[in-house]
Amino acid sequence: MKVRTEELEGTALDWATFCARFEGLTPSIKTFEPQRIQLVPGAPEIETSGHQYIYYVGAYNIEVRWSPVGDWQDTGRLIDRFGVWLSDDACEEWNGPWIGSVRGGHMQCGGTAQIAACRAIVAAKLGDEVDVPDELLRKGEGKA
Repeated sequence: MKVRTEELEGTALDWATFCARFEGLTPSIKTFEPQRIQLVPGAPEIETSGHQYIYYVGAYNIEVRWSPVGDWQDTGRLIDRFGVWLSDDACEEWNGPWIGSVRGGHMQCGGTAQIAACRAIVAAKLGDEVDVPDELLRKGEGKA
């Protein structure tokens, strides 16, 4: 499904950022559905929330999570690689207080510095609209 870059967030933004960073590669999606579990016999059941994450298989066949929206280790490397400029000069009319810009003038805003940086990278490499798998957009996941 096509989504405007300025509306991407969460796992959908992680997906698009991976595609922008590693051109020609596609990350994998791991999905966990909500379920009821009993941690110990006799205890009441609890309900877990469902969630998704993006990953790729790295060296030695190890699964590596990719989450620049939530992990500064991933985001920091991208900021250095793409020369992202960040500012908190209120950008409220544009989806958040943070502004991210990549060389060449690709500017995006977001509620956090990480979101603004990722959106700016996606805009610079993939444009103003991105194809994102439908499964990342269900229940509003991935859209502002």
